[in-house]
Amino acid sequence: MSKVILKGYEAIHYAERHGLAINKFAGPMAQASSGLTVDEATEVANQDPALIWIEVEEAVNSADDPQAG
Repeated sequence: MSKVILKGYEAIHYAERHGLAINKFAGPMAQASSGLTVDEATEVANQDPALIWIEVEEAVNSADDPQAG
């Protein structure tokens, strides 16, 4: 299986459904970080959703497909 990077609100929604921690790229005013909660990630995404990301395994069937919604 390969890995897929989800970004922004898509990453937040997926992480919330699957109980995953969320990552943040470094921004102009802050360092990169990992282990963000959904609430923390949403706060960051409200300012710049491109900073938020998670890495997930690419799904074998469409019911678990991170790109399917």
